[in-house]
Amino acid sequence: MTADTDKKPSELRRLAAGRLAAGDFAGVEKWCRQALRHQQSDAEAWYLLGSAAFRAGKLDAAQSCLQEAVQYAPEQVDYLVLLARSYSVAWRHSEAAAVARRAVALEPADAASLNIIGEILLHADQPAEARPLFESAVARAPGVTEYHFNLASACRVLGDLAVARQQCEVALDCDPGNARAWSMLAELNSASLAGKRFDLLSDAYAASASKDPQQRLLIGFALSRAWEAQGKFDKAFDVLHESKAPARRLLNYTFASDAALFDTLTEIFSGQVRTDETGSSAPERPIFVMGMPRTGTTVLDRMLSAHPAVISAGEVHNFGILLQRAVGDAGLGVPTPERLRKALNVDLQEVAERYLESVAERVGTSGRFVDKLPHNFLFAGYIAKAMPEAKMLCLRRNAMDTCVGNFRQLFALNFPYYRYSYDIDDIARYYIAFDQLMAHWQKVLPGRILEISYEGLVRDPGTRLKEILNYCGLDWDPACLAIEDNPGPVTSASAVQVREAINTRAIGRWRKYEAKLGSVIEMLGDAGVDIETD
Repeated sequence: MTADTDKKPSELRRLAAGRLAAGDFAGVEKWCRQALRHQQSDAEAWYLLGSAAFRAGKLDAAQSCLQEAVQYAPEQVDYLVLLARSYSVAWRHSEAAAVARRAVALEPADAASLNIIGEILLHADQPAEARPLFESAVARAPGVTEYHFNLASACRVLGDLAVARQQCEVALDCDPGNARAWSMLAELNSASLAGKRFDLLSDAYAASASKDPQQRLLIGFALSRAWEAQGKFDKAFDVLHESKAPARRLLNYTFASDAALFDTLTEIFSGQVRTDETGSSAPERPIFVMGMPRTGTTVLDRMLSAHPAVISAGEVHNFGILLQRAVGDAGLGVPTPERLRKALNVDLQEVAERYLESVAERVGTSGRFVDKLPHNFLFAGYIAKAMPEAKMLCLRRNAMDTCVGNFRQLFALNFPYYRYSYDIDDIARYYIAFDQLMAHWQKVLPGRILEISYEGLVRDPGTRLKEILNYCGLDWDPACLAIEDNPGPVTSASAVQVREAINTRAIGRWRKYEAKLGSVIEMLGDAGVDIETD
């Protein structure tokens, strides 16, 4: 029998590919390392190693191996695509976009590659670059549901809502049970879910009972919006409750995990926070817009970014990720209490400098910009210490509308910060903790966070916005009031609503569901939260 050491590199690579297909990553390692002993520049062996590491979730190792593969075979599109995907999964979106562009430059012709590259660019908040790739994928392989849906996603972000809706409808014609297409179509135009569409949606929801929680969640969201469009708000609430419950069980979520987070922040920032001890030289560039989701953060972002001196960075997770990486963590999840304590001892000036470097591709190296990430309110103490000149704005909305808005919204199941949103009582508990934390921040960070009433902002936008601009050191500009004319992309859950003019329609929406909210009203009342004040 031929000894392993006598096998030719081609045979070793064949064996490694077989082990990769079987999910035997140790076997891939064995045969690829032998191939590399024959020739260190064996690009395919490096690619197979990188593929195994990627599938095993070892992203650093995957990136290291795939970089070698790309170095030795720079015109191999699939090598570049997998390297870009490894960066994307690790939330290193600027690197992912750069590698994806190299793949685009090679002019791949197959629809699958075009689609994957488009997804990478879309996740990197580059929808204008992603859209033509999805269009090419659709043209090359019409009738593939995923390609039509991805094109709809890019168009939604870019504000081309008519095309987004049309592509969702094509996707559903191809696959009437496609949960993601139902969900987006409901968001784009819930009134279209009537007649035959409603019957198909109802059938899809009934069929979803035996599917995974993500499918049921998406279709349940669509059905709830369809019931709302008919004025059947109790039915809409019941469908949401029914479809969100399996997701909550899958996540194994209890509020105790978030409670520990809030308690830790209150504990470690127990006295007035000094912001003169870091020596940070970070300029007065960032304007952090934060608050509970569904409270108008995107509206304010659109108003501010319509100012000629301001650009929007969108919802960037960079500060929280870099803060956690500074304590040796990957930074992709919600920080633990231990990480929060350790983060007080890191070089926050260095975190600030890396943060500004990380957003430079989006916003350049000079001028003001908006970082619109709702849950940055968790990091307000660190932001204040890292960047003493940065402005922080927190949106506050009626407590009941906030809770109902979070319950009505569908967040990504794998997004760690919004795990509370799958149960209305959990949302109420989270709101109470948020409300108490904001009161604490005002105590220990006096004058650092401007709290803004959503209701006041949309009822009297001119007056309120002048106050906000003055706080940020910006001159008045009437363009800020015409958010419907702001052409910038929107990736948040408000991507559809903020294409309209500022309006007050959402104020008091919670009363349509009041019959279902007894426990929420009781919890908020016991906590001393005023549920009547808008």
